[in-house]
Amino acid sequence: RLEHRASMMPMESAAIIRGLLRVGNTTDALTLLNDELSLPLQGTPLDSHENKEKLKHRALSLASIASRHFFEGEPCMAVKSCDMLSAIGPMIRESGLTIDELAMPWTRIIKGATQCESGRRSGSVIPCMPEVELPCNLV
Repeated sequence: RLEHRASMMPMESAAIIRGLLRVGNTTDALTLLNDELSLPLQGTPLDSHENKEKLKHRALSLASIASRHFFEGEPCMAVKSCDMLSAIGPMIRESGLTIDELAMPWTRIIKGATQCESGRRSGSVIPCMPEVELPCNLV
């Protein structure tokens, strides 16, 4: 892809992604994430306002996907979104976004992972995607 223009503002896309997750439509949420909140094009300055906003809302959307799936007892999708989140970490650092600007919900993700891990150990949570390798402990 040589050029990409989102049709919505990043915060609007993130809100739609959260809405799709609430109704259990993860497939469309991921499609929207990859379309509207795609990674900045290579060679564009990561510290531009547009790229910072896109990275911020992509990270927050991935955090929403992770926490929702942990709380719903679906560790595979949660771990997959955490992997995607860790992959954009260097870009976020390079963009200059601060902790306060990003405001990641780490506590919520950890609480969800704790609940999911407890269910996994008791046998009430069964991983649904065998191609996703889960860590020995989700927390």
